[in-house]
Amino acid sequence: MSDGRLGRATTCNSCDAPIRWVITKNGKRMPVNATPDPGGNVVLIPRFRGEAPQADVYKNATEAQAAADGGDTYMPHFTTCPDAARHRRG
Repeated sequence: MSDGRLGRATTCNSCDAPIRWVITKNGKRMPVNATPDPGGNVVLIPRFRGEAPQADVYKNATEAQAAADGGDTYMPHFTTCPDAARHRRG
C-alpha cells in the first residue's frame, strides 16, 4: 500500500531493496530508501494527496536534520544501491 505523503512504495529493479519515489525541486523523480535514516540528507515535503512528495536535498545530514526540525530524513537510494552505476544517465 502506498502512503501518498511518502511516495509510491516499490523495490529497486536491481537490488530489490524497498524504496519510495519522490520528486526533486527540479521536477525529477528520485528514489530514496523506504525507511527514515538519521544519516540521510533528504527531507520530504508532503504535497497533494496521491502525489509524490517533494524532496529537498541538502549537502549533508546535519543540514537536513536542521531543516527537518525533528522530522525524518531519508537517504537517496543511489548512495546505498550496489548497482547504482547501472542506473546513472550520462
